[in-house]
Amino acid sequence: MPKLKEFRQDYYYFSGKVSDNVRSLCLSAVAVIWVFKQEIGGLTTLPTALYWALLWVICALALDFMQYLYASVTWAVFSRYKEKKGFDQETELLAPAVLNWPTNLFYVFKILSAVAVYIQILRYLFGVIKPG
Repeated sequence: MPKLKEFRQDYYYFSGKVSDNVRSLCLSAVAVIWVFKQEIGGLTTLPTALYWALLWVICALALDFMQYLYASVTWAVFSRYKEKKGFDQETELLAPAVLNWPTNLFYVFKILSAVAVYIQILRYLFGVIKPG
């Protein structure tokens, strides 16, 4: 029978994979958007749906960055605080759950932003590409 720590390890593994996939999908979206860009009078323009898709890409990648930035700073400060209080490296601690809430919110909003990217791209593609 699996132990709780094994479920936690699965969570870390799969959430890491989701983050990797969000980054890959966002960078792939930029490539798709680039294919459909238009040059008008020396200016690069995007159809409206692709413009919004690009903004969602930026949001998703910014949220990804913020998720890891917040988590790294929070856990560094938490562990340093505990060190200064005299806890050694082997002490088992219970951290307040509230410390991880922003990380989880960044994670969820990052995923929702990536979904919005592909909704916008599909919206555009269904409008311009018709079956033969």
